[in-house]
Amino acid sequence: MKQDLSIREPERSLPYTTVLFDLDGTLLESGPGILAAARAVLRDMALPDLPDEEMVRMVGPPLADSFRSVLRVPQERVAEAVRRYHETARTVGLDLIFPYPGVRELLGQLKDAGLVLAVVTSKITPTANA
Repeated sequence: MKQDLSIREPERSLPYTTVLFDLDGTLLESGPGILAAARAVLRDMALPDLPDEEMVRMVGPPLADSFRSVLRVPQERVAEAVRRYHETARTVGLDLIFPYPGVRELLGQLKDAGLVLAVVTSKITPTANA
């Protein structure tokens, strides 16, 4: 079923000129890339891997929280895991991250309608720009 992505004239009671989008899980399906980078970090730190069903819970929350509570990285190694993740994610898993269907078209339509578009994310800038 094809969705109607056409932009309608904004109502006068809502004079929005700017739209903010979250990056991961809104514009991009980034879960597989995040898991690939996290698995590389666990492997490099000689920590146990987990099944996808458990690891997928790390997508969304802040990295330190995910490494500690989801991936069970010992507290004294969490900062190291986050640092390694930021380094690793610059090259590992990028080929597994894609925009959701229709996102490019929607963004183009919003821009053509004269709206200012911006992305918000907790990713570090080089990773978000990739």
